Amino acid sequence: MKALFRSLSTFVGLASVLAGTVAACSGTPVTAAGVEPTCDEKKCLPNNKCITGFDTAADQAANDPKKATLKCRLMCDPPDLTKASAQDLCPSNYHCNAGGTVKSDGSTASYCVPDRTAYNKPATGKGQWGASCNPQQGFETNPACDTDQNFWCYANSPDDGDAFCTQIQCTDDLDCKGGYFCATINQSPSATTAKRSFGAAQTTTACLPRAWNLAPNTRCGGCKTDIDCPLNLGRPQHCVGADANGGPEKVCAVECINDKNCTLDAKCAAPAEGPNLVSTNATGVCLPRASSCKGDGGLCSPCSSDKDCTNGFCINADYSTERFCTFKSTTPCTSTQGSATCPVKPNGGQVSCLTKQDPLKDQCIGISTIGGAGVLGCWTPNRK
Repeated sequence: MKALFRSLSTFVGLASVLAGTVAACSGTPVTAAGVEPTCDEKKCLPNNKCITGFDTAADQAANDPKKATLKCRLMCDPPDLTKASAQDLCPSNYHCNAGGTVKSDGSTASYCVPDRTAYNKPATGKGQWGASCNPQQGFETNPACDTDQNFWCYANSPDDGDAFCTQIQCTDDLDCKGGYFCATINQSPSATTAKRSFGAAQTTTACLPRAWNLAPNTRCGGCKTDIDCPLNLGRPQHCVGADANGGPEKVCAVECINDKNCTLDAKCAAPAEGPNLVSTNATGVCLPRASSCKGDGGLCSPCSSDKDCTNGFCINADYSTERFCTFKSTTPCTSTQGSATCPVKPNGGQVSCLTKQDPLKDQCIGISTIGGAGVLGCWTPNRK
């Protein structure tokens, strides 16, 4: 069996790109440094325009205007956000990037940029980004995934019906397909075990869709513009401040009609950015009740893995599916109430302490009440 984690060098060996699919101008590309433009839009392929933008993912990441060039580029602004996202409009091995400048009228446009790494579609038809896989058939050797190009089966347990093929151990978002982000996760649970790992040292990374919903293997994904956000279970998303007030932490948030459309630790709210809602009857987007997808690491801080928690672990609550940090009591915990020294729950409410579950012993946890029963939860509202 292959080692659990491959070398990061596997991300840089496959360099073939779909040459000519996106750019169709004749002549030499022109830099944005004042050279006379030569791109002739009449020679561009359909849905292409003469756009000043970046030629590579590396130039895009550097965001240096001096590296921008003018050439025919495939546009990827979707005409109907309810049917396709911007990332759906780019060919395989390309992603959509915002902020290009159209030569003809100076307007801005989104355009397709080659991915950092290109993946050839295998003749066998094995799965790549988001293809379903059966976790009981293996992790790094799953027959449903394109393991020749290091696509492995990502799952929340060996029985996870939402398991899919993706890249594991990414370095940043540009190692991932458009609409995905590089998330830090615990090494387990996984396709091979339901038992979870503990501690920041037992974490890794995986390319996950920017589509936070009730599926247990989804997470809240950061973004820069709406272009970064794919459809979430068929519903449009917008890149907005996680606090609903236009704050600096931008996340992909799905359109909603009411709180029932959101995860239990999220609410349907109208964000400060005032996005153009396109779903029928949509009133807002689903935003975390904690006003953040990644907090300060203290008790009840939203988290993605143990690496996000300063003095505890990232707990995945079974009922609410929310993820939050525990915090170790400063005194031993001998009963669930009254014996521990725990921080105050940030939004008020009940805090308990775990007594018997190693290595979770003496960990303070948030409690919500559902139907009078206490369940793990920090931001899920109490309900009768």
